[in-house]
This record gives sequence, C-alpha cells and structure tokens, in this order.
Amino acid sequence: MSQPSKNSTSFFTRNSTVLLGNVISCGLWGSAAPCIKVGYSMFGVDTANVFSVWLFAGMRFTLAGLMVLLVVGLSDRRLPIPTRKELLPIVILGAFQTAIQYACYYIGVANSTGVKVSLYNGTGPFITLLVTCLIFGTEKLTLRKISGCIVGFSGIALVALDGGSGGVGGFTLIGEGMVIGAALASAFASSFSKSFTKKMDALLLCGYQFVFGGIVMMILGSLCGGQITRIAPSGCLLLTYMGLISSVAFGVRMILLKYNPVSKVTIYQFLTPIFGVFLSALILKEDAFRFRMIISLALVVAGIYLVNSVGAAGKTQKLT
Repeated sequence: MSQPSKNSTSFFTRNSTVLLGNVISCGLWGSAAPCIKVGYSMFGVDTANVFSVWLFAGMRFTLAGLMVLLVVGLSDRRLPIPTRKELLPIVILGAFQTAIQYACYYIGVANSTGVKVSLYNGTGPFITLLVTCLIFGTEKLTLRKISGCIVGFSGIALVALDGGSGGVGGFTLIGEGMVIGAALASAFASSFSKSFTKKMDALLLCGYQFVFGGIVMMILGSLCGGQITRIAPSGCLLLTYMGLISSVAFGVRMILLKYNPVSKVTIYQFLTPIFGVFLSALILKEDAFRFRMIISLALVVAGIYLVNSVGAAGKTQKLT
C-alpha cells in the first residue's frame, strides 16, 4: 500500500481520533469475554479440553484475518501479498499477538467468570508500560507511572484476595493467571507492532498475523484432539461478530500505534475492563456490582489514569 500522507498522519495523531479509535476498540474488546463464554456453549466446546478451546479460538482469528485482508484487497484492488522481508514480522507478531496471547486468554476465560476476566484484563496497560520501559526502553519510567502501577495492581489484588461467594474472588493459575499471561504476550506484541509498522502497512500486518496465528491454533487444536461438536446458524453469526471484534479493534489499534507513542494509545485502555465488567453482568447475569468489585474497578481506572496522564509523559521525575 502507498505511504501515508502528511494529512493522514495529522489525522491519526489528533486527540479526537485517538479517543474515538480507542472507544471503539475497547468497547469491542469489552464484549469479547462474555461472547467467548456464550460461544463455548453454542459450539459445544468442552472447556476442560484445552485443544478444543484452541481450535475454537483459531477459527475466530483466521476469520478475523481474512476479514482484514479482504478490506485491504478491496481498497488496493489487488490481492495483498507480503514480501519476503515482511514474513518475519508476520510470524513474530502472529505468535505473540494471536497464538500465545489467545491460547492463554481462552483458557483463562474457560476457567474464570466474565467479570473477573474483564477486570484482570486491566493489568494490560501496566504490564505494557513495564515491558515498554524496562525491556524495550522506548519510554521512560517515572515516579508517577510507578505510583499508577501500584494503585492499579492493588485493585486487582483486592479481587484476587477476596474469598467471597459467587465466584467473584480468588485467584487460580489456570484462570486469572492465564489472563495475566495473555496480557504479558500482548505487551510484547504492542512494542513489536510499534516497530514493525514503521516499515510495513499496519492493516496488512494485522490481517496476516491473525491468519498465521489462527491457523497455528487450529492445527495444534485439531492434531491434539480438539473438537467442535455442533455448529448452528446463531453460532455462525456470533463467530462472525467475534471475528469483527478482532479485525476492527486490532486494526484500529495498530494504525494508532503506527502514528502515536504507545502510552498515548494506552491512555484509554481503562475502558476495556469497564465495558467488560458491565457487559458480562448484562449478558452472563454475573454479579458485577458488589462493593469490593466496584472499588477494585475504580482503583484500576485510577491507576491507568496516573500511568498515562499528561504529567507522566515528561513532567515528573524520570528514573534512571
């Protein structure tokens, strides 16, 4: 695809564009956890069988990738084919952003509640910050950012240490631990995406990494005994929507990452657990309104605000 013009660069760096793009992405991501749990039932997925879970996830992401590539092909009026130099970024991003991240995420969703999955997703911005600052070194770690991480993680701990009834509290490695593992994979994917999209079209990369990661998950799931025991028209509609969640949300996010600092894009990610918690309560009829849960969500939001507020970008003391 052609190189972006100065006008398009200016458009994608506007605060209003970043806000709208993140609201769309986070709203879609927030609906993912309850949709996945409904999808398990519609497709007869045995959630105790990790390979069936991977097979189901692979179907979603392969479809999402094909959707993105269809849009790219229609806009360019040609079949979008990557060059040899673009194959390695596709494989790396497909491994981290799709295969590893969602292998963990789908296992976590199968072994936790939709509300808790949405809340634990709130660790994503903090983990992304730490990976960006301490491993990739593309941003500076400040006292304000550290304070935000402490506040945000305290919100997660509040739920993790809650042993109350209703499945709201508690922590398991195969449930909430997997959601955090998915957030870690996503953190690496964000930094890789920022680097790769400097030389490669964001939508082309998004589409092919979905197809690669999705096919890997489908092959592993099938070869190891994973099964989809039923397919209904309503399930196909749900799977199409889930494909749109990924294709639209990740497509928008990768474009924003191409033109903006990682921290500017993640400023609005606190919306994901908010959307997720309330959509899980609405769709799955889960208890999202206990006092401890509301306080926890507020701490997560406050922590992410501290991490990504204007003062954190350079007006606070930098740590060396």
